[in-house]
Amino acid sequence: MRKPVKIFTRFMLIAGVAFVTSSCDFEVTNPGPVQDEFLDDDGAHASVVEGANFALSTSLWQLAYHSEESAKQITRSGRNFCCPKVPPRVGDMRRDALDNNAWNVAQQARFVAEDASRRFDEVLGEDEASSYVYNARAKKLAGHANRLLGENMCTAVIDGSEDLGGNDVYLERAKERFEEAVQVGEAAGEMQIVEAAHAGLASVLGPGLNRWDEAVDYANQVSDDFSIQAVYTSSESDQYNIMYDLGADDPWGDWTVYNSFYEEYYEETGDPRAGWVDRETDDTPEGLPLYEQQKFSGVADNVNMNTGREMRLIEAEAELRNGNWEEAMDIINEVRTDIQSEGGEPLEERSAENVEEAWGHLLEERRIEFWLEGRFMNDLRRWIDDGLEGTDNVPAYDEFERMPDVTDRNRLCFPIADSEINSNEHFDQDWEDPWSPIYDGN
Repeated sequence: MRKPVKIFTRFMLIAGVAFVTSSCDFEVTNPGPVQDEFLDDDGAHASVVEGANFALSTSLWQLAYHSEESAKQITRSGRNFCCPKVPPRVGDMRRDALDNNAWNVAQQARFVAEDASRRFDEVLGEDEASSYVYNARAKKLAGHANRLLGENMCTAVIDGSEDLGGNDVYLERAKERFEEAVQVGEAAGEMQIVEAAHAGLASVLGPGLNRWDEAVDYANQVSDDFSIQAVYTSSESDQYNIMYDLGADDPWGDWTVYNSFYEEYYEETGDPRAGWVDRETDDTPEGLPLYEQQKFSGVADNVNMNTGREMRLIEAEAELRNGNWEEAMDIINEVRTDIQSEGGEPLEERSAENVEEAWGHLLEERRIEFWLEGRFMNDLRRWIDDGLEGTDNVPAYDEFERMPDVTDRNRLCFPIADSEINSNEHFDQDWEDPWSPIYDGN
């Protein structure tokens, strides 16, 4: 059920700096490293949470940077960013082809947020911490950080433990953190945090843990216009929206929409979620035409973590899984017609004659909705696991089918990093990463 309430939430992040709504200007000087115990002071708690927020945004761009290529969401036009001397390995998710950054920053985002919540619980005591607004925010951030790990990592390792698990370990942790955020947020009277945690729970329970009835219960409590985003700034390069930066004519031109699903889709529909513009140049590392994405317009553009439209698509998928394909199509078309094309008209509705066609529309709609947000690789992997890998159902699967010689590289999840294997005494150096679910042995 859709709610008429419209809420937009956005939590600012700048490492070590807290912002409050005010007409005042603040000049901030970075004091450098501080002793850990100083962070126990309640005057530092806002900065502790904003540090966790910054870590989350860094994690998102690192994961999206690799996963969008691996899931064929974009065409690589070469490589200037990061490693120009290394031959391009498009979407290569093998451990020896990746650096440690994505694994390290994703684990850091989880640890910083969870440690912030632990700190508040210990310093304030159970009674005060149970209604402390910064504790609610920290728990929400920990939920998002664990969800990113669950959607992207092949294997779970928590703080050097010998207990290894699948990605569901992270997703269960995300569920617990979001549930705690709901409790503390309600006690603190912070209903925006509560709604954000409801959205997080819906995205974890349904697409993550396959508990669709519970997912729908939470999705129903999220308004159509809800949005919570990872926030980026133009102040420092490690705070940039890299999804914009990689495809920009200046400086990189490493990504192009050319020869991708979105090239033709946007020309046919004018859907702003898939917008691109021809920069009329082939001055890219591989000499491909530079079709620059227009979903993001600058390095300070924010990236969705959860939206109301995503909640509606979760409800639609739940209907499909219950065999109610006509109800699912109604929801899909409500999402589509709520979006104005570049020509100013609502997007055209989709039609289906059976459940198989409805599945195809649902999966394509999620692909469009999550473009350049680091979410589609997880969708592709779970749909293959569910046996939906026929080309009529799963978008992008046929793109892999055309390249059987590289499907072994596209693992569709991040392997454990060398930094973890080398520092964790419980690992053997001959650890074997999971294979791609679509690798045919060639």
